Amino acid sequence: MKKEWVSGRIILNIVLHVAAWSAFTVLLYLLMNGNLKTPNELALKNNPYYIFNQVFTNAFLVMFYYLNAFVLIPRFLANKRILLYALIVIGLLAIYLYVPEYVFVNFITHHHPAPPPGMPPGGPPRRRFRIFPYLGSAALFLLVLVISSGSKILQQWFAAERQKEKAEKETLRTELSLLKSQINPHFLFNTLNNIYAMAITDSVHTADAVMKLSQIMRYILQEADHELVPLQKDLEFLQRYIELQQFRLSDKVDLKYQVSGDGQLLRIAPLLMIPFIENAFKYGVSAREKSSIKIDIQIRENIVTLWVENTKHAVNTMGAMENTGIGINNARRRLALLYPDRHELTIRDTPSLFVVTLKITCG
Repeated sequence: MKKEWVSGRIILNIVLHVAAWSAFTVLLYLLMNGNLKTPNELALKNNPYYIFNQVFTNAFLVMFYYLNAFVLIPRFLANKRILLYALIVIGLLAIYLYVPEYVFVNFITHHHPAPPPGMPPGGPPRRRFRIFPYLGSAALFLLVLVISSGSKILQQWFAAERQKEKAEKETLRTELSLLKSQINPHFLFNTLNNIYAMAITDSVHTADAVMKLSQIMRYILQEADHELVPLQKDLEFLQRYIELQQFRLSDKVDLKYQVSGDGQLLRIAPLLMIPFIENAFKYGVSAREKSSIKIDIQIRENIVTLWVENTKHAVNTMGAMENTGIGINNARRRLALLYPDRHELTIRDTPSLFVVTLKITCG
């Protein structure tokens, strides 16, 4: 597919160049022959030296365009050999101007057909070889020089921008992979700790917790490696995680979780919401005090809003301050990279409550 795309692009460039030069040649022919009005001047059209003049002019401009773009600029101008580049261009300008002038003076005036009645003997007056050639021809040469140089410079600039963008994307992909790899061990470590606590207390939910964990890990290993996943699958992952956490909660914890809206057609970067929910369960639950965790996810058109509120307990405050770097700060960075202008994150931290509001525009 890539080779076919490259071949098609090359063919398109060739067609565009041929069309542009054909239009340029026709325009130049009309300009050069538009002022031939008298019978004697019109006879020049059949003069082989006059035809040579036109063919030479067109061919030289075409040759100079590509010579400048693919040889002179890369070899001299790009290497800062400006003086040598200028001398070569001046030499080519002299050839372009004086060769047709020399042919006109030495051949066309000698082989011009007899003048019509009323014209002086010898035909039209012979032109003198001039040090300063036609201003129009010089302007035409400079126009081709500017277009050739400008197109080459733009081409190099676009190539550099594409390379820069490619490098930035590769850097972004590497950083995102690193951030995602930090989430998985951190998440697995916390979940295994919870299951271990259930196992040593002979909880009847241990087997179900292991099953939930296997489903969670299957999602992380198979789905979360993609750049985007169906929103519905990410919500199912969150549902399993919350159900897993419920196994270890006591009656002192008031947990409310709800999802509203339809996310069947939306896609989202995986594992963006779990750090905020995980943080609520890790630092919002106390074994001795009443705790509250409220999680609300709303889907309106293509906007997903996550709202998480959890109580704070003095015994957990220091741990939360030390350990949220891997979780919430990691999520901040991923959001900044993946949704730079399409997310809003607000965190309200009070002595008794920790509230997170996250809005993500999908698509």
